Amino acid sequence: MTGIDALDDRRGGSLAHDQCAFRWGSATRRVPARGDDGVATLAAGAPKALLKGDVSAGLQSHMGLSAGLVRSIGLAEVAAAVGLIVGLFWQPLGIAAAIGFALTMVGAVGFHARAGDYADPATRGNAMTPFALIALSVATAVTLGLAM
Repeated sequence: MTGIDALDDRRGGSLAHDQCAFRWGSATRRVPARGDDGVATLAAGAPKALLKGDVSAGLQSHMGLSAGLVRSIGLAEVAAAVGLIVGLFWQPLGIAAAIGFALTMVGAVGFHARAGDYADPATRGNAMTPFALIALSVATAVTLGLAM
């Protein structure tokens, strides 16, 4: 077998319910299947959807976003979180949620750029977070795709 192949019970892999295994050539690696991406997304999106907390207020004051847009972003993040968590059991939904969340973070990069956050050392650290989340979302989509 060449390339990367995801293993599951249908293809002879004997895995616990919370594991994924990947084969590269003759080497097989078992890794935990985790919902951390979904939980983190839910924790970030819920306050925005409810317009509560410092992040929601900061998006409105610093970035000049309307309350409706902040709420919409929060709802998109909550929907992505639910999709990522359910995607552990039904991979097509998880893949779609990961791609949708990555696109949401691409929008965040644009808003941070427009606000000048990448030029200001005081705000650059927080503005870099969407890049990490894009990478995590792409990795999640690829991992779920391989696990199908």
